[in-house]
Amino acid sequence: MYHHERWRRNTGINTITEESKIKKEVNTMEKEKQVVTQISEQKVQLQNGDKEVSNMENLENKKIIIKRGEKMKKTSSLKDTNILLLPDGRKFCYAEFGDPKGKPVILVHGSPGHRLFWKYFPEFPFLSGIRYIAIDRPGYGMSDFKKGIIFTDLADDIVALADSLKIKRFSIIGGSGGGPYILACAWKIPERLDKVIVISTMGPLTPDVMKATGRTNRIVFKITKYAPWLMRLNMKMLSAMQNKNADKYLKRMSYKLSGSDKTAIMKKPVRNALMSMFGEATKNGSDGYAQDVINVSRPWPFDLSEIKKEVHVWQPEDDTSTPPAVARHLKSVIPKCRVHYVPNAGHLWMIEHLSTALREVINVPGLCKTRGRFV
Repeated sequence: MYHHERWRRNTGINTITEESKIKKEVNTMEKEKQVVTQISEQKVQLQNGDKEVSNMENLENKKIIIKRGEKMKKTSSLKDTNILLLPDGRKFCYAEFGDPKGKPVILVHGSPGHRLFWKYFPEFPFLSGIRYIAIDRPGYGMSDFKKGIIFTDLADDIVALADSLKIKRFSIIGGSGGGPYILACAWKIPERLDKVIVISTMGPLTPDVMKATGRTNRIVFKITKYAPWLMRLNMKMLSAMQNKNADKYLKRMSYKLSGSDKTAIMKKPVRNALMSMFGEATKNGSDGYAQDVINVSRPWPFDLSEIKKEVHVWQPEDDTSTPPAVARHLKSVIPKCRVHYVPNAGHLWMIEHLSTALREVINVPGLCKTRGRFV
């Protein structure tokens, strides 16, 4: 949203008795002029060439700092940047949008990603009647990294966030590299969850999953298992490449995409969403990015068969990044697992069809336009 200031100039004053008033107005106008000049100089031209984002929005969306034990102040509008101070002293950043009185849904991004990534989706702001809470996972965006973080740790941060917002129960949705953290929430805090939805999620690297995974990712997982330090170094270089020229990076990496994803990435809204994913995600380092790959490559710290909560898995059938073998494995081990297969779709399906999965949250039949089969 763009904001325009209306300036009022008083030009009809001619008497000496009003000299003091004139001086005050001149001083005020000079200050206002300085603010406008500063904001104008800070305007950023986005890479898609279509939109300008002014820091005027950032001035209005000021950070809300919540100290430990402090109640969150009531606000008239939801903010893009809110920071919760966790019990261990880490900063945990999140954004809110949608209906403040709607059903709370926590959005968990993939690898990489950040709290603002969702706002670049073509369907944004998605469905009505939902209060969206999009987090920066530790090590991404403005959230502090937690050394040695494992999948089950995020649940504690999310509970702290929900408690600070006075939310007793909520749904949680996300995908790709964020999926394992969501599954861990289903295992660790089922009493706080309504719906659990993962899309194109990463899963345990079983022989069937590794066989179906793209060659590049197979090599990455094998190297990470035995040399995690090398993955950290690789992610630093990869992040630098992504942040320097996102468009060039996407072109270089498109060779490993499935046919469906190669078609999807040619669409401008999808490409713009992907390009928005990088800079903010690793602005404070690539530790979170590297740790995701390390965690997937290691034995998982919880037993999927112990998940008592119903889990909805949306699985595009032409996904080579997180292949259908992952969904089949989850179906075989999670007692209450419902898999929604989406034909003729790849890993990028979520960018254009998040609302299809979100309908599960508000109990509206969510059959996707591609007539996916449910199992």
